[in-house]
Amino acid sequence: MPEFSERARFSDEFVLVDGITRAGKFVMAHVVAGFVGMEFFQYSCLLENALYLLRLHKIDLATCRALLEVDLDISSFNMMVGRYLNTRVSDMSCIYNACDPAEFVDRAGVLDRDALVEKFQRERRLPLFISHEGLANVRALFGIFPRVKMINLIRDPVMLILSWYKRGWGRRIGNDPRSSWITFKGPSGPFPWWATGWEKDYNQFSEMDRCVKSIATLSDMARDDFNAADDAVKARIRMVRFETLVTAPEVVISQVGDFLERQPAPGLQTILTRERLPRVVSGRDRETALRAIQDQVSVDLTPVLDRLIHEYEHYWCTLCV
Repeated sequence: MPEFSERARFSDEFVLVDGITRAGKFVMAHVVAGFVGMEFFQYSCLLENALYLLRLHKIDLATCRALLEVDLDISSFNMMVGRYLNTRVSDMSCIYNACDPAEFVDRAGVLDRDALVEKFQRERRLPLFISHEGLANVRALFGIFPRVKMINLIRDPVMLILSWYKRGWGRRIGNDPRSSWITFKGPSGPFPWWATGWEKDYNQFSEMDRCVKSIATLSDMARDDFNAADDAVKARIRMVRFETLVTAPEVVISQVGDFLERQPAPGLQTILTRERLPRVVSGRDRETALRAIQDQVSVDLTPVLDRLIHEYEHYWCTLCV
């Protein structure tokens, strides 16, 4: 059986904006894309799916590495030459939401692709990707891409749970083609990768219980993998509290700029205005959300909810900007 060989790459360094689903990554990605030399962000379906397939021993490390390297190179190249840009104006990933849309749109009219690649390399531009739940598999990620820089969004689990519930992630996974997670066969229905180990309960839980247990499991996995990472990996991860991003964006911009060793681009202020940053976060909204969850969560899952809230306040927030 042939072994994979080393291959030339456009860049072995990129930036990844990550966080649990509904944590506010798109807002963060817009801000990160507003720094000098950053490419506009893309979503890599293969990146986030391959990491948990590796965790579940569905693929081996060498195959995972080979697929991810070529996939991210292709995505980076497509952005370099202005190919497959999202022009759906209602999408947050629409290219017209970039800090300087013409920088990317005009590339499509340049016939000399080599000149675009040379410009990318000369200007030390950095590819930017967005992913979900990557911190839960962070050691595998950095084992494959040791030069990645990760910005991980941390959000109050109360707001995450209610957002998951309203979005339908307690019922749609495996039942709606717009749900992009790979699912696995359970005793009474499909279940997502993070429910491995409690798949018997997954389809017996109520929608709210599934949301609570899912976020608790992903949070536990992220905590355990981050704690087990060495100091070199931890130094390449910047935790950002979503609530700080929206209420004090200047603090986050300063910290992220130092982390990326990049300066804000002139158009960043336009992005902040469009994203309504800064804005007030209502404590009353959180109280209302917590009551809504408590009214529906089962007695068995109430301690899990309480632990999530405690760990957010006493663990995750201590790591954040």
